[in-house]
Amino acid sequence: VHDGSAFHRSSECGGTGLNSGTIQQVAEWNVCWGPVARDISAGRCLIYSFGIAGDDPFTNFMALAGCQVYAFDPAQQHPRNYKPNVTFYPYGLVSGIADEHMYNHSHWGETGSGQYKTLLEIQRELGHSEVPISALKIDCEGCEWNLFADMDDHTLSRIGQILTEFHFTTTLRFDGNLAERYAQSCVENLDRHFDLFHFTKNDGAWYDRHIDEHVASAGIPTISPQEHTTKDGRRIVTNIAGCCVEMSLVNRATVNVE
Repeated sequence: VHDGSAFHRSSECGGTGLNSGTIQQVAEWNVCWGPVARDISAGRCLIYSFGIAGDDPFTNFMALAGCQVYAFDPAQQHPRNYKPNVTFYPYGLVSGIADEHMYNHSHWGETGSGQYKTLLEIQRELGHSEVPISALKIDCEGCEWNLFADMDDHTLSRIGQILTEFHFTTTLRFDGNLAERYAQSCVENLDRHFDLFHFTKNDGAWYDRHIDEHVASAGIPTISPQEHTTKDGRRIVTNIAGCCVEMSLVNRATVNVE
């Protein structure tokens, strides 16, 4: 996962006809724009955006483009009718297969105040159980490993694109024991349905560059340990050049519809 080699790759969005082609950068994310444009024209563009923080340029852009956006973040208390075309819920994501701990970061804060639900629970609540999601954006600080391992084929087949970040550092809720257990299922589930069309390494902040022995033994490149002292006197040892990788994956069935 750390170098993208676990997935089928596509140099473009893939596909043919009107749905092929352009990769559109939207804030920090890369979107295969053909299928999204098709859904906008048909009045059925549905976006799920997890991890919006105080304000999220991706969410704003997709709403202005004509999509109906559902935005989620357990650490925020935005109004329900957040913005035109944007509906907000203070939900965080969990899988149904592991007991993920809540997020508590010395710099970024904590998410214990929100509610945590599975994707299926959220879809049922919103009446979207059988409604295709045009794009699912997830930046959930470590929940992605178990989340994708837990997704069944029916759920994955109804997602047009996945824009996500995989985290490898312990300070961003990465649990080496859980990842070791579920990484293979995570990759296999995604690779059955999606092609990887964009991959970017994210260095992250220096205090988010520590990995545990499970990741190091799996071949994640490490650097010589460096010790840092924070302003409040805490010692942090960094041993990795970057914290995360951002990926954009497109559903083969979606992009190849004429």
